[in-house]
Amino acid sequence: MTSTQFAGPPAPPATVTATTPILFGTDFSPASDAAFRKAVEMARKEGAELVIAHVYEPPSAASLETVKFSAEEMEQSTRAGAQKQLDALLAEAKAAGIKVRGVLLPGNASEQLVSFARENGAGLLVVGTHGRTGLSKLFT
Repeated sequence: MTSTQFAGPPAPPATVTATTPILFGTDFSPASDAAFRKAVEMARKEGAELVIAHVYEPPSAASLETVKFSAEEMEQSTRAGAQKQLDALLAEAKAAGIKVRGVLLPGNASEQLVSFARENGAGLLVVGTHGRTGLSKLFT
């Protein structure tokens, strides 16, 4: 089992209302595009707030050995690039007429998204998938 798969029984059906936000996790990849459109559609239909979250991994000590930047400079650069992409999604969601906000979270994507969803009472967590199955997953 990979770190992005979860063991155990399936989760109960999500309860989305105007008072429970929908959390959309994005890595800004093409696979996230369809999930973004679906999350916007669901937020509009339910009158729910959409929270767009991107999780980035802060630079590790190993990655800093080969560059001449500090960890703080690299993290600021990473956050700035992610914020620019997040701002574009926020503008698109606002143009669709929904309540939306964005967050940048450092750390492991699956852990941070689940934690953020729990802490913020999200009724639904939406993420994209690349759609590969079977052997194709083993070789990438």
